[in-house]
Amino acid sequence: SGTFTTPAPFNETCEYFIIAGGGSGGASDNGGGGGAGGYKTSTIAQPGAASITVTVGGGGASIETPGGSTDGASGSASSIAWPPGTITTVGGGYGGKSGTNGGPGGSGGGGGFSPTVPYATGGSGTAGPPLQGYDGGAAGGGAPAYGGGGGGGDGTVDWAGGGGKPNGSGPPGDARGYAGAEDGGRDPNYQNYMDDGLQNTGGGGGGVGSQGDTNGGHGGSGLVIISYPNT
Repeated sequence: SGTFTTPAPFNETCEYFIIAGGGSGGASDNGGGGGAGGYKTSTIAQPGAASITVTVGGGGASIETPGGSTDGASGSASSIAWPPGTITTVGGGYGGKSGTNGGPGGSGGGGGFSPTVPYATGGSGTAGPPLQGYDGGAAGGGAPAYGGGGGGGDGTVDWAGGGGKPNGSGPPGDARGYAGAEDGGRDPNYQNYMDDGLQNTGGGGGGVGSQGDTNGGHGGSGLVIISYPNT
């Protein structure tokens, strides 16, 4: 985050790409994956020299208290404030803890599974217009039954990927993308935390598996790019 001043004279059409921070995964057995940060990309005319304020949203932080059982945390918004107006994207929704729905956001978080609430729903994405992201996946009620994956911004880009569903089971979120946590199960070192979303991508954190883990993966921080001709 910060500010910069365009050179004078300046009368250019700028292209922007904004991604909010991703949500973290649910912190309990079978929690849902965090949703990806919302994203926007387009062009805008910037007449004259100006001071432009850029805010890059942070990812949602997982709860790291042993024995905890809480929803994840939503990501923070990213924005550009300049003379043509302020453009803002919505942080990714949190993954639900066991038996709770995923949170809404740029993309929604996945629902958390419990035997008493086997089909907790995923959170809604920001449909817009313009579209910022997709809905999270519902918890799966079959056997094995796990939390749903977080929603993603787009299934074909390397940004704004939804967090992985626990242990590779349970329904995925819509348009998951590639930048979210790859797996919601234990990490390779069998530590008491889940995979994190990639930094500066808005990726969602992974949901917790069923091995007695308590901590969801952190969401990845967002990203702001502004480009314009140098001629």
